[in-house]
Amino acid sequence: DIQRVDRRQRQMCIRDRFYEDSKGRLWVGTWGGGVDVFDPATSAFQHYRHNPDDPTSLSDDTVSTFYEDPSGDIWIGTFNGLNRLDRETGRFTHYRHDPSERNMLINDSVLAILPAEGGKMWLATLDGLDLFYPQAGRFTHFKHLDGDPESLPGNEIVELYRDPAGKLWVGTWHNGMASLDPEAWQSGIARFTSIQHDPDDPQSLSHDGAYTIHRDRSG
Repeated sequence: DIQRVDRRQRQMCIRDRFYEDSKGRLWVGTWGGGVDVFDPATSAFQHYRHNPDDPTSLSDDTVSTFYEDPSGDIWIGTFNGLNRLDRETGRFTHYRHDPSERNMLINDSVLAILPAEGGKMWLATLDGLDLFYPQAGRFTHFKHLDGDPESLPGNEIVELYRDPAGKLWVGTWHNGMASLDPEAWQSGIARFTSIQHDPDDPQSLSHDGAYTIHRDRSG
């Protein structure tokens, strides 16, 4: 279980702790120290930290990923929920897992954010994949289902990537990787094709820890 591995291993699955926004500022996610924002124009840092006495502060100081939406709001994934920063007010809106609410965040550890069609967002968490509808504030969940080879290969999602053809790729902590069938998805069907290590196949994935997905120049 990823929740029980040591700190160095957990840090390996935090891939997007540096992010440059549309204004050229560098967002730095730290392990326990919140968010630092460096402005090259002033050579100064602005800091965001969790304050237990302020419900509009950052939800957690262990930060894993960033995303700037088209309106300029910054979304921050942490190990205690998803945050939206209103840059006008400096206040955060939190989205957290609630076991009593079906359409809330599936898990509070948000490791990657990827924009989706129509203003939606894909979220990688340690207990499945979420499709987030920001305007409605609701989440659709996708998880591994025993006996269903077209579901996700595992639930500890650590990486998201969209290739030039628009296909979504998902990397997991120890269950390999998978792609979402774009034709089926256009019809509203989530059909995943898994790629995993096979000890009897030297041409298979060498290891089932798919922490980073990247397309090279040859495609």
